[in-house]
This record gives sequence, structure tokens and C-alpha cells, in this order.
Amino acid sequence: MVLTERDYSPEAFERLRKYVEKKLLDSGVIPKHHTNPVDPESVAAHIIYDAWRQCDPYYYADLYIEEAIKFPPEPIDRRHFSLKAFTQLKK
Repeated sequence: MVLTERDYSPEAFERLRKYVEKKLLDSGVIPKHHTNPVDPESVAAHIIYDAWRQCDPYYYADLYIEEAIKFPPEPIDRRHFSLKAFTQLKK
């Protein structure tokens, strides 16, 4: 197994931010104010912070996004869980 050097550039970080924001918006479960990666209290900011520190940020971002869809933030109750959005995320 050959390990490749990971890209730590600001452009790579920005690509990860856009990726997470788009995935959360496309889910339809997470409210728009929680998809703003600039807001430190948002779900997106927490996902980006945790995923960026991992060896494969996109893999971990997908795991954290899946978790956020399964267990939405507090202002949303469980009735807003979207099985359709969750299954489309798995594709």
C-alpha cells in the first residue's frame, strides 16, 4: 500500500467546505442555517472541523454527514427524518 501525500492547501480546504455544504443542502433534512460552514455553531462547521483532521477527509465527511442526517440538530424533531434523502446519499 502506497500512501500519497495529502493536500493541506487552502484550496483543498475550500473544496471540502463546498462539498459538505452541498451534501447537507441536498439532503433536505438539515436546515439552511446549519449548512453554513462559516457559522461555528452549525452542523457543517463541526463536520468540516472533524473531517479535516482525518487522513481521508472526504470519507470521514461522508460518515459525519450520514450521522447528521440520521440524527438532525435539536431544532428539528424526528418527524423530519427523510428516508429518501438518506438513501440517495448512500448512492
